[in-house]
Amino acid sequence: MRKNFKKILCLVMMAAIICTMLTGIAFAADPITVTVRIQGYSAGGNGGSILNEYQVTLNDSTGFTAYDALNKACGDKAISHIALGSGASTYVSSIGGQTEAYFTPNSSYYSGWMFRVWRGASPTTDELPSYSCGAYTMQNGDKMTWYYAIPAESFYTCMSNYTSIQSSYNEGSSFNVNVKAQKFTDIYNWILTGFNDLSGATVKLVRASDGALMASGTTGTNGNVSINVPQVTENTPCYLYVDNKFFTTGALNTGLQYVHSWSKSVTINNVP
Repeated sequence: MRKNFKKILCLVMMAAIICTMLTGIAFAADPITVTVRIQGYSAGGNGGSILNEYQVTLNDSTGFTAYDALNKACGDKAISHIALGSGASTYVSSIGGQTEAYFTPNSSYYSGWMFRVWRGASPTTDELPSYSCGAYTMQNGDKMTWYYAIPAESFYTCMSNYTSIQSSYNEGSSFNVNVKAQKFTDIYNWILTGFNDLSGATVKLVRASDGALMASGTTGTNGNVSINVPQVTENTPCYLYVDNKFFTTGALNTGLQYVHSWSKSVTINNVP
């Protein structure tokens, strides 16, 4: 009887251990991949780009919030950052040595870090969450931008026809890019404009291998610009994007006026 009791007890304990292991496996979240980029002001010689588009993998160990993605990217790339608080009260005050209030606040503006997430096909679905990066949960495939904003002055840009821009064009051809942007019109009530046509934005087509400029153009009042595809000696992978634009005078000198858009891969085809 005692032997049978011991056997039963051992079986129960083994079953409990197995159930615990299976429970842990069942509730483990699948890893996700997100893309992170960091755009700052231009002082310091970095041209405003602290981190270009960089993919990170998030899992149960790293966490899945917007702050977790930033923390992972900064850790991988040895970029300093300062975060205050935790969880839903997390606030990022500095990235790459660029600390909030670099541009002295006044009644019209202040400056500091904001984050946005592009989730969905259209770039105009890129949203600015209304709560902390420590409470915003990322999803697989998300693209996240951290940028040093002067909210009433910095336009966040996108190529609104991103999805219809082809992945390749023949040399000697041309194609259209429409640029839209939004910014805050009221920083006290956090009223954000919709994405509207943006004039004076520079769109660049650069060679992927070395960043050499292949073509560029500036948008008109309707936000449109035609990009003329140059001649090439071989098929040439490139990146297309709206370039950063910085204030060059006054109290906002070096601050972001137009934020660099997400890039699009475009190949120039050599036509024999």
